[in-house]
Amino acid sequence: MVHLGGCGLTSITLPAGLKTIGEAAFAECSNLTTITVKAKIPPSLGDDAIPDSVEKIYVPIDSYGSYIDNDLQVSNGWKQYEKKIIGVYAVSVATTTNGTVTSDKEYVATDAESADKVVTLTVTPEEGYVLKSLKYNDGKDHEITADEQGAYKFTMPEANVTVTAEFEVKSTPTPTPYVPTNQELFNAYKVTAKAECDKLLTAEDSEAVKKLVTDAKTAIDNAKYDTTKTLADNKLVLDSIVSELKQNVVEQRADEDLTKFAKATKMKVTKAKALKKHKIKLTYKIADKGLYVTKYQIYRSTKKSSGFKKIATTSKKSYTDSKKLKKGKKYYYKVRGMVKLSTGKYTYTKYSSVKKVKAK
Repeated sequence: MVHLGGCGLTSITLPAGLKTIGEAAFAECSNLTTITVKAKIPPSLGDDAIPDSVEKIYVPIDSYGSYIDNDLQVSNGWKQYEKKIIGVYAVSVATTTNGTVTSDKEYVATDAESADKVVTLTVTPEEGYVLKSLKYNDGKDHEITADEQGAYKFTMPEANVTVTAEFEVKSTPTPTPYVPTNQELFNAYKVTAKAECDKLLTAEDSEAVKKLVTDAKTAIDNAKYDTTKTLADNKLVLDSIVSELKQNVVEQRADEDLTKFAKATKMKVTKAKALKKHKIKLTYKIADKGLYVTKYQIYRSTKKSSGFKKIATTSKKSYTDSKKLKKGKKYYYKVRGMVKLSTGKYTYTKYSSVKKVKAK
């Protein structure tokens, strides 16, 4: 039985098992305006049980007829409040496993405004589970999906509803293998190509060889991926840079070795003879037969130790000088060999010893 006194309530909900509301139960609840009664069978009322301040009495929609029944034994005295009695639709949540669902409303009144008819559900899966389905049933199932904010809501129909939910084990998605683009593969191949360039260097290499490697790596960095060609064709561009570098390094090292050899090798004038008519013939050879000399430079002076000027370049192993020679005058000669490098340039041997000849 309910009997309150001296309360400041404005609304109260009475339980479903309530049997009696005593005489003047809410006599001192002068601010009470709303009573919700969950009991499907109208509780018996004592005299003045419902104060005049109450404006609305909410009862289960399925029992609305009992509360306003003309038969006093059925209505238990509630008939007198017929104009204040309003039916409510119930929102019940079925028991779930592996998660919980709660509703922000137990009841929605038949006279509720549109906004007040929106039921919001809170869905909480247990760890390792996700929501599989969420429905409400008002005689038939209705799927409930999350809105743009991720909230689960539905508008209450004119019927009692039961909310059901099903949870399932959260699956671990199989990661999709990353497939690099051709541009990314090309960039990776650049790294490999530059590593190949670096492998060519040794501790003994000259600055010239190091520059060849640096220039090749710069060319690799500057190579652009041509989208009109296949990846294989684009790789060939890098391969060609590395291949050309290998050839250049071999040639550069060979030229450097050849230059060292040449500079350490001396020419020898084997014969210097004065001829008639103011001519002088020189015959010469390389001191080391292992060095291939393609040309010879002939130098002449009228002094033994200075004033030498180049008077001829020849591929022959002898040379006859007839350039403004004066009879009886002494002339000094020296010769050096020219060795052709892979670049087309020349390096030179040491000069021969100076030979003195007196013109006839």
